[in-house]
Amino acid sequence: MTIGWGYGLLLAAQTTATDSNEVWEGWGSVALVVGSALAIFGLIAVLIWQGARIWQTKLSVAALAARDEAHRKLAEEATATHRQLAEDQHRVVEELTALRVRMTAVERLLREVE
Repeated sequence: MTIGWGYGLLLAAQTTATDSNEVWEGWGSVALVVGSALAIFGLIAVLIWQGARIWQTKLSVAALAARDEAHRKLAEEATATHRQLAEDQHRVVEELTALRVRMTAVERLLREVE
């Protein structure tokens, strides 16, 4: 009777499966626990680090938004001041024009009197 190729693999798998328990009886279990703990701590460290980066980004975005709001208010105030100055300048020009007309009339009157 010949042993087939598949039957030989089955016997080899059974042999290694029963022998593999010996690996976990010694340092293998310690290595598994330490490796798992390191992996979990590493994952926690990465999550904390990413959380800190997200928090930092939120703070910087909030600061930029506050700065932009302050610039917007400053621009609105500057625009209002510019409009007020333009109105005042227009009024001064009108008053100077009226004063020039009156001065011209006074000069004409003085020439007539002389």
